[in-house]
Amino acid sequence: LSPVCLGSLRRAASINAEYMGLAAENNVRLKEKKKDRGLTFLYPNLAVKNEDEPLMRKKRTFRFIKQGNYEKKAHAMRAQWLARDLERIGERESGDDDDEDYDDDSDIENPNDIALTSGTVDLIPEVEWWDLELLNGAQYDESFDMQMITSLIEHPVQIKPAVPQPEIASMPLFLTAREKKKIVRMRKKEKQDAITDRIRLGLQQPPEPRVKLSNLMRVLGNSAIQDPSAVEKKVRAQVEKRKIKHTLHNAERKLTPQERKLKKRAKLKEDTSNETQVALFRVTDLSNRKHRFKIDVNAQQYNLTGCCIINPKCNLILIEGGPTGIRKYTRLMLHRIKWVVKKSIKFFWST
Repeated sequence: LSPVCLGSLRRAASINAEYMGLAAENNVRLKEKKKDRGLTFLYPNLAVKNEDEPLMRKKRTFRFIKQGNYEKKAHAMRAQWLARDLERIGERESGDDDDEDYDDDSDIENPNDIALTSGTVDLIPEVEWWDLELLNGAQYDESFDMQMITSLIEHPVQIKPAVPQPEIASMPLFLTAREKKKIVRMRKKEKQDAITDRIRLGLQQPPEPRVKLSNLMRVLGNSAIQDPSAVEKKVRAQVEKRKIKHTLHNAERKLTPQERKLKKRAKLKEDTSNETQVALFRVTDLSNRKHRFKIDVNAQQYNLTGCCIINPKCNLILIEGGPTGIRKYTRLMLHRIKWVVKKSIKFFWST
């Protein structure tokens, strides 16, 4: 065991006691200073009433007005103005009209005083203007003009406006591909529902089942098992019948050569009232008759107009027409016609 020095322990205990006593005295002094210190605020409503209680915000509650509160105020104001008017009347009767007595109240507006509007008042006429044509005179006592009173109803003639009203242009409705497919499905469903309703009402015979060799057993069932050869023959006949019907339907819809020609011509025809383009080509050699024929016939087919200047040294072809025709004719001249010399044609300009 290590030796213990009692003297050092006593000194440490006395120092600790002195330190604790000084700390307690300082805490007491700080509390007294805090109590004695007066807090000053710029706004008196922010002052703390009790320093010990924490600062808490008051809860906002409803403040209801008692019934008859504003009625009492109105009665009081009317009584005040009535007493003031009576006082003025008494002063005027006694002859003491001193304006100084009630100059203080001159700024207050009396709510019971109603200012009269300035201006002339329209008097009621003796005869209204819409009755003048029906009377013989200028008063209602006069007799009526019976010629003006008939059993007919007068319809005023509608007068067209001097300036024609512009038509309200409706915005076209553009549908997406998904919406278009949905509309087609709905139309097909409505058509099929109408056929189903007619079959249910007995107005139309139900269609025969669409039998194929693949669904033969599933559709016919036991009858296919009893005589499979006869059933197969019947199914093949139905398939051939449907095929012939499909071929005839396509043949009916097929266009004749004359209709096909007119359709193609209408497709190539363009409206040149809004836009017209012009193209100019220079060709070195136009001695080949096939080339001249293609240049002429294609211009007629594409509804193009123009001229061709032929010269032994240089040939010019000027055409004008719609944008689609010019584009196809340019492809003819630059790519489709096989010139003897590849660089014998030159495309000058197009507008």
